[in-house]
Amino acid sequence: MTTLWKPEILDPANVSDAARIKELMSDSVQLVDHGPALQDEIGKCLPDVKEVSYRIVYYPWRNLALRLPEAGAFHGIRENRNRLKIDDHAAELIHAARVGIVGLSTGYAIAIAMVSLGFQRFRLADFDALELTNLNRIPASLMDIGLNKCVSAARRMAEINPYCDIEIYQDGVNPDNCTDFVAGLDQLIEVCDSFSIKVALRETCRTARVPVIMNTSDRCMLDVERYDQEPERALFHGLAGDLNVATLSNMGADERVGLALRIIVADNVSTGLGASLFEIDRTLQTWPQLSSDVTSGAGAVVDIARHIAVGLPVASGRSFGQSYLDLVQPEPDYASFPSAPPRDTNCATGDLKRDMIAAAKLAPSGGNAQRWHFEWQDNQLELAVSDGVQVAMDIDQRGSLVAVGAAWMNARALAASRRSLGDARLSSGDRALVELGDGDGGLPNYLAEFIPRRMTNRRHLEARGLSVEDIAALKNAAWAEGGELVLFEGEARNSYANFLARAERLRFLSPQLHDDLARELVWPGEEPVRQGLDVRTLELSPPDLEKVKLAMRPDIMAALRERNLGAALGDPVKDAFAAAGLGFVITIEGEGQEAYMRGGAALQRVWLEATCRRLWAQPWSPCFLYAQTGDEAASLMPEELKVEARALHEEWVETVGLGARKAVLSLRMGYGAPPTAVSMRE
Repeated sequence: MTTLWKPEILDPANVSDAARIKELMSDSVQLVDHGPALQDEIGKCLPDVKEVSYRIVYYPWRNLALRLPEAGAFHGIRENRNRLKIDDHAAELIHAARVGIVGLSTGYAIAIAMVSLGFQRFRLADFDALELTNLNRIPASLMDIGLNKCVSAARRMAEINPYCDIEIYQDGVNPDNCTDFVAGLDQLIEVCDSFSIKVALRETCRTARVPVIMNTSDRCMLDVERYDQEPERALFHGLAGDLNVATLSNMGADERVGLALRIIVADNVSTGLGASLFEIDRTLQTWPQLSSDVTSGAGAVVDIARHIAVGLPVASGRSFGQSYLDLVQPEPDYASFPSAPPRDTNCATGDLKRDMIAAAKLAPSGGNAQRWHFEWQDNQLELAVSDGVQVAMDIDQRGSLVAVGAAWMNARALAASRRSLGDARLSSGDRALVELGDGDGGLPNYLAEFIPRRMTNRRHLEARGLSVEDIAALKNAAWAEGGELVLFEGEARNSYANFLARAERLRFLSPQLHDDLARELVWPGEEPVRQGLDVRTLELSPPDLEKVKLAMRPDIMAALRERNLGAALGDPVKDAFAAAGLGFVITIEGEGQEAYMRGGAALQRVWLEATCRRLWAQPWSPCFLYAQTGDEAASLMPEELKVEARALHEEWVETVGLGARKAVLSLRMGYGAPPTAVSMRE
């Protein structure tokens, strides 16, 4: 019997190990240094580790040595993508659990899946050697034919994780060594062929209070017997009556077959397996197994083993592969959503007062919240912030004031297009006024035509830059209302997008901002969505909409926040700006509420001018857009994010060059196809 299934792990800093390494190299052992290839992964997975020490791992059956990180660093890198699904404490419990696997046919795939997940302590048993017929389901190699299945599996496991602690029983389990095999196990996975060994193992595990998991690889039948919790539990869920090793030894072959069929329940056997029982030793060497059944069964077994190892509730019982399908919720049929209707807010009825209010309603507002109130007093239209629900990002109602200012711009443009504009002014409070008259207030007549056509477009736009003429027209539109454009083009656009991505992460990780965002999103029904963001306007694919659902879960965001993770939450910002001509921020001078309303007017005039020039825009601002100080930015965050919020706000002020000016809105803009859905209005 071969014993070449354990790698040698050598520390170059140890004198005797260094001598052994030198000896191996003189014997022409090939050395592969994985250190350079792992540098990038080390930086990403172990950012707080200053220096990683290495070991030489010698695999004698391959005459090959690898230079790998020591055990702690190795596991930190290899199991990095387990994180958040398996926390650090759970990982420690999985590492510590000792698992016995009896039967290395189906058990081979289970062992590989377990070591891949992070289990590290194993006891394997199988007396049989690998045959060519095994390779229809066992993930071994042609090079292993004739090798004991335990040895083959142990080698493969060591090549995934050389730091595993693996014992093997190459003679299999028998009545004489059954107690020794079970001793010290935390759980047993029984997938052997021998009925007498199945019974002996269960009796032993019941006495030792070790849970047993069995998988048949037919219809993915899986049994869990929690002898650790139920030491009086009958073997095989009581399907075999009061069975034990002694009663089994007195049974003849026919009785044993009948008993086995009672345990697996003949009605539950698949057609193929049932038919095979009549062909074994004739056209079949033994009972058939498929790799698909073995692989899916291995996944189920390992998931149950993980739950038991970390102390999550798992009950005794039996399940079948088909039962898992019942747990899978059907995906939403996005194609069945009613298509988004065109805007039905008509600002061309011929009734001037009605049309001016309709035009005002078509102004942009954060999250399509429409926190405004419009009222006619004789021939004067008053526009003001309403008492609706205020979101945290709308500090001192500054965002709502911007929306009122944009609505004021629309009302002025509509009246001007009919030469019915009189005095239009902003009050010292939160009021904007438009009086009817007989002029145009110096506004271009064409602006009103584009009020119903102006809309947010979240589709990918063309990355080519804007023409010089278009940029000049946009700047002039901002200046006409007292605003200024801060442009980000080319590499500056990408740098700005990276900044916004970091800020977007904070928006998701702040409980109050996340709650506001979740309330803004509306999944469509039969009625048009008239307030909030209709998810169809996000222009996302069905898989991306599912990601949105995950991002809306507070528990997931809390898990990311607690671990200071979540950088990927900002990736959509970077993708959006990469697919745009430029990014820009509109700023305004002045103090108090009037400045933000004036900024809203500048924003809307720029947007109308852009619409006229077949340009599309999408607002995307940092979550602290309306914070005037670092302390205001920090007020939006939980304690652990306040320092980061202050630092990002300081960077924002410097990046945009705000000084004494106020930020109104940040947008991306470019040429492209029109949106497929639009936001409606109340």
